[in-house]
Amino acid sequence: MKSRRGFTLYETLFVLSMVTGLTVLVGFKSSQQNQLLRERSFWPVWQQMWTAGRQWAMAHESTVNVAIDARKHTITLYHQHHQLKRLEIPQSLELIQMNGHNGDIDPTGVAQGRTLEWYSHVSKRWTYQTFQMGGVIFNVTDEPVRRSRGVDAS
Repeated sequence: MKSRRGFTLYETLFVLSMVTGLTVLVGFKSSQQNQLLRERSFWPVWQQMWTAGRQWAMAHESTVNVAIDARKHTITLYHQHHQLKRLEIPQSLELIQMNGHNGDIDPTGVAQGRTLEWYSHVSKRWTYQTFQMGGVIFNVTDEPVRRSRGVDAS
């Protein structure tokens, strides 16, 4: 019997399919981790933007309008139709519900207390973002299950 050199067609296909499968699996996990990282970095940036909006309103003694566009995945701070700041909401986060009438910051830096309910399509968890004490306190709570209707973060 002759000694053979190299791989057979079946061995080559098997190795290629294993390498392809592992590459796809690692790439998928990497994409999820990247999305999760974007979500986690979103919250402190949003808080910093909110605080800057409050400071701007007080410094200029004028109202700052806060526009959250869930369809376009953006949050924008305006003053008289002039954009002050804009933040992209990660695509994996979905704004489910907002209570309260408006999110504007008045000239004294005060905003109506409210809770925003977010859902992460990556972590499959619910996030409750609460503005308390006239918008001075900004709290983010992450929970594994959705709260009952009418229950705000404490």
